[in-house]
This record gives sequence, C-alpha cells and structure tokens, in this order.
Amino acid sequence: MVDASNLIDNAFLRQYELKVGAELATLEYSQQERKIFLTKLIIPESVSENTFTEEFLVLVLDDIRDREISVVPTAPIIAKFIRKNRKGKIISIHLFLIRFLRNLIMKMTSNLMIV
Repeated sequence: MVDASNLIDNAFLRQYELKVGAELATLEYSQQERKIFLTKLIIPESVSENTFTEEFLVLVLDDIRDREISVVPTAPIIAKFIRKNRKGKIISIHLFLIRFLRNLIMKMTSNLMIV
C-alpha cells in the first residue's frame, strides 16, 4: 500500500516523487498554464508489482485533480492507465458541476437584497 503523505511534488525538477525503499519512483511532467503534461514514468526495477504503479498514478492524479489542472498524458503507459480507469473522467465532471453550482450560488446570493 502506498502512503499519500510520502508523495512529493518536486517543482524544481518538475516531477512527482515517491520513495520505494532506498529507490525513487518518479513521474516527470511539464506544466503550462492550467495543463500538466505527464511525460515520463520511472518505477524502480525492484518494484515488480503493477499495483504499486497504479497506486502511484492514482496518488498523482488525485493531487492534480485537487489543484484543478487538466491532465494531458503523453507517456503511453499513463495514457493507457487513464483510458482504463474512466473514473477520473467522472470525477472531473463532478468537479466541474461543483464549481459551476458554487459560482451560481455565489452570483445568486450577491444579487439578494438584505431587508
């Protein structure tokens, strides 16, 4: 099981990092405005489990989702994971609806007159 508290967004090196024993799993990215391009995934050879890779990607995608940034997977393995796990798309739709409703409520309440 991968611990979310160990995930590091190393903005200087433009990569997410997660320690695996003495080694480091990384996911390199490039960010432009409100888009993040996921470019290269490096998993240590000592970790042979697919579950680790999936858990690592879920942690990274959750962090990106929380920052409300669009994801553009350029690495084939990441694109395949996102296609396979359409849950991310559903979550994005939910976040869009939440933001839309929040903005609508703010507009409606700002137009109310206090008597």
